[in-house]
Amino acid sequence: MWLYYALIFYILIGAIIIYLNGTSKNRDKLYTFLIMGILLFMSAFRSINVGNDTDEYIAIFNEVKLNGIGNLLDRYEIGYLLLNQLASTIFKSPQSIIIITSIYIFYGYSKFIYENSNNKWLSIYIFFMLPYFSFSMSGIRQAIAIVILFNAYKYLKLQRKLSFLISVILAATFHNTAIIFILAYPISKIKFNYRTICATLSASVVLYVSFHIIITISIKLFPRFQYYLQGVYFNGEIRSASIINLILYLSILLFGVISRYGVKTYKDKKEKNNNKVFNKETEKLEMLFLLVGVAIMFLSLKANILDRIAMYFNVYSIVILPNSINKINNKWHRIMLIISTVIILFIYSTTIKIIRPEWQRIFPYTFFWN
Repeated sequence: MWLYYALIFYILIGAIIIYLNGTSKNRDKLYTFLIMGILLFMSAFRSINVGNDTDEYIAIFNEVKLNGIGNLLDRYEIGYLLLNQLASTIFKSPQSIIIITSIYIFYGYSKFIYENSNNKWLSIYIFFMLPYFSFSMSGIRQAIAIVILFNAYKYLKLQRKLSFLISVILAATFHNTAIIFILAYPISKIKFNYRTICATLSASVVLYVSFHIIITISIKLFPRFQYYLQGVYFNGEIRSASIINLILYLSILLFGVISRYGVKTYKDKKEKNNNKVFNKETEKLEMLFLLVGVAIMFLSLKANILDRIAMYFNVYSIVILPNSINKINNKWHRIMLIISTVIILFIYSTTIKIIRPEWQRIFPYTFFWN
């Protein structure tokens, strides 16, 4: 675990040195490169023992290289298989697929943070402390889908409906659950207010109570998924870690609501640069996503598999929290909130690693050449 704490130290000290040393216009780029670069290096050159599913992805590459994608079409999405087929025709080593996917995932997260966060270093810290860093090294297919959906989000903001739809479909060819993000379009038409919040949370409670009936009907309509009922994803066990996750994301949502409606000195700001737009409409859309994510997380207490679905919406907390803090005009209040965020997320991440060490299995870390 020493590497885990060393990385936290590196992220925080890097922020202190770079952001408190002058007013260079390139400090965001420098910090992003130095931090995300080292995380990318770790992801790209990890061993088969790092990440719960890394060995599976190595096996997929080897199978595709030997026999093509035909035998795997009933188990894995076509987009990911075609990527393996392309990589296997160019490279011999299965490590190549780990390197290629790592570059795409970490570049995608870096670009998303750079374009949507008003506090880049804090967003990167949140990315590391919440499960997104570790998940990117375990659930490769879904991590790729999440990054593709960042483009769908950008197109949604620009009202480019066809590009949005194509991006969602493309993401689903890497992980079929990504198709759920098609709901982002009708969600974007909803007003974000207290009535919406209450209606969404109330609906999630109703769905929670009637979950067994819904599952029974769903299995009758789609019998091919019946085998999931015997798996751990539908065991109905309420896990302590799941409750902690729900409380954390709910807290981020509540802070965003308070920041949006409770800060009287809030000034609507627009900054257009490479399609960057920081305004109330963008904030509304991200808050709606997080609201949906929290509702899905509540339902995941009945079915653990829904944790994965919630990630498509909860990931926007990476920018929601820093942007909400950034709206506080009082400098010392902002500093105290940032310090509190750093401490709380440290406690959260450490707690999760203690009570659920089997999640993602990133630490202890080893390189593939060891």
